[in-house]
Amino acid sequence: MLEYCSGGDLYDRLINIDSFNEYDAANILLPVFQAVNYLHSIGICHRDLKLENIMFKDKSFKTVKIIDFGLSCKTSVNEPLKSLLGTPLYLAPEV
Repeated sequence: MLEYCSGGDLYDRLINIDSFNEYDAANILLPVFQAVNYLHSIGICHRDLKLENIMFKDKSFKTVKIIDFGLSCKTSVNEPLKSLLGTPLYLAPEV
């Protein structure tokens, strides 16, 4: 099932707003961190988490959704990821 997110992505939202404070950041990032924590607790690694893959459900910008699980994989704590995947511009410098 696909869900339509009419609020656009986080990248476009940040580009188009005049001010952005810690309170706004916390309201967006807390549910993202909770979702990533849940994914990790069930052994799923997203592997392409970026501003463009965080969407707003609607124009109220209150509900965020993580999208694009095309590169995600099942993993465990004792099994390091070895594949070089993701968006090159978002890779950590040490990679």
